[in-house]
Amino acid sequence: MTSLLCPLCGKNTSLKNYRPDSFDLDIYVQDFRGLGRGKGFASLGRRSILHDRTALVPLANRILDLVELLHDEGHIDDSELRERLWPWEASEEDNQDNSAEELGAIKAWREDALRGIGEMADEAYEAAGIEDREEEEDGIEDMRNGVHMLIDEVQALRAKVEDLESG
Repeated sequence: MTSLLCPLCGKNTSLKNYRPDSFDLDIYVQDFRGLGRGKGFASLGRRSILHDRTALVPLANRILDLVELLHDEGHIDDSELRERLWPWEASEEDNQDNSAEELGAIKAWREDALRGIGEMADEAYEAAGIEDREEEEDGIEDMRNGVHMLIDEVQALRAKVEDLESG
């Protein structure tokens, strides 16, 4: 008889009777109480622990290790991982089209942000009654440069994330 040793819990199960799709897709703990010496145990019920981080973090890490192993051994390919874990993501061709759209949206957002900063500065000058704006303009220009730098950093980080996801 051949049995399967579960890589998560170590339980042995007959290979011919192993049907993981017949189990609930949940993580339970089950409470028991003893019936007395030599009389066995009675189940007090089970409850889901999907919201108990302390119990689930080691399990999640082990599952990720198993997924990585199956991927490395060729049993799961990149497209299957993307499809199962990130079904909302489009194909690579769609992503390239979306990247151009996203870049356009980022540029539009950047221009709107800069325009908004300029308008706020104008309103602030007016509210403060500042007429000689030359000195204050240097500060505003520094703020605009800072915003440009932040936007550039966000774009660079997005590019790195995309590279990591595609690589």
